[in-house]
Formats: sequence, structure tokens, C-alpha cells
Amino acid sequence: MGVNHIEIFLEYLPNTKELQFLKQKLSSYQKLIHAPIVNLSLISQWEEVRKVYFKIMDKVLRLSQELEAKVVTCHVGPRPFFIKPTEAQKIVLKEFPPLFKKGVNLAFENMPPSTGVRLGYPLLSELESLGEKDPRVFFCLDVGHAIRNEEEWEKFLRKQTSRIVNIHLHDAKGDDDHLKLGSGTLNLDKFLKVLEEIHYSGYLTLEVLGENKDIAASWKILTAAR
Repeated sequence: MGVNHIEIFLEYLPNTKELQFLKQKLSSYQKLIHAPIVNLSLISQWEEVRKVYFKIMDKVLRLSQELEAKVVTCHVGPRPFFIKPTEAQKIVLKEFPPLFKKGVNLAFENMPPSTGVRLGYPLLSELESLGEKDPRVFFCLDVGHAIRNEEEWEKFLRKQTSRIVNIHLHDAKGDDDHLKLGSGTLNLDKFLKVLEEIHYSGYLTLEVLGENKDIAASWKILTAAR
């Protein structure tokens, strides 16, 4: 098993020189894009913020076409604490459709729990509900986020196989996620067995954040397990 794709974490748009660099360096890989997440939310109570979200996403989708990206992973939240999940769903289903017309597979990612004024949205059940309401919605299953939420990631995987186009793989425990594989509560062997049983054909993206040695160790663990 080798690396056949790269997911670009896009928090700013590359200039012309940087774009050419990306094209050159990543020419032998399939490309995915993780849309910007910092200070953005489609379900903000402020219309101005939602307009900024769309303006940025439009630029991201244009770039994804230029890079021939296969999938664009999106965060639609966070959700303000005074907006109920049902109301958040209505906002997403109303506001997001224009972006589906850009000719790129858009995958909504499940989010980890949070407290205070900014809450995680969507959880796995809410992600599933969005998909039931709009068949154009694809999923990015973040396994570590699901573990933190104590959600049944295996059940979701088996039920939503055809809708899942990307999986973010990392370990998690307690309030921590994006950990090195083997340092949390994820049963990696069980996870990989489920992927085999359901004949998963989407992307599996290692999303370990931290020191390079943790990323390298996780890759070694993953390839050994496969």
C-alpha cells in the first residue's frame, strides 16, 4: 500500500507561483481539498458571514477544478448555541445547493463535540439526516471525531458506504483527537476489517496532526496493519 492521494488543507488561496508548485509536486497524486474552516460557518446567525462563506467556497471550488481535485471536504459549522440542530439543517439545505452546481464532489464532515457558544455540527446522526434530505450530499467520515462523540462509526460506515467518499483516519481518546494511531481508543484492526467487508472504494486519508514523527509512526502502523 502506498500514497495515491494528497488532501490539501487549504486555509488560504495560493498565488500563481504556489499554484504551479502544487501542480508540479502533486502531479503524480490524486488530489483532494479540505476547504477553509477557520472563522467560517455557513450556519452563522450573521448573513454577512454566510455570504463570505459562499464567496470563499466559490473560489475554492474554482481552484479545485484547476487542480482536478476529486473531492472537496467541507465544514458547515460550527453551530451557535442558540440555533437548534433542526434549524441548522434547514439553513444548510437552503443555502448550500448553489455550490453543488460546480461539478465537484462536496463531502460534509462530521464534527467533534464542543461546549460553550460554538457547538459541533453536524454529528453523525445529523450528517445522515442531511443526506436523507438531499441526495447530492456526500460524506467525509472523521473516525476520531466520531470516537470523541461516542458515536457508532461502524454502523454509519456499513449503512452509508455508497455516500462516503473520504475518511479521515486518526486516533482519539477523551477530549483529544488527531492523535497518532495506537495512542487512543480506535481499534484499527476492526476498522480496517470493516472497510474490507463493505468493499469501501473511497479515499482513506491519514489526518494525524502534530510532530512529523507521529505522522511517520502512524503511517508505519497503518501499512503494517494492511
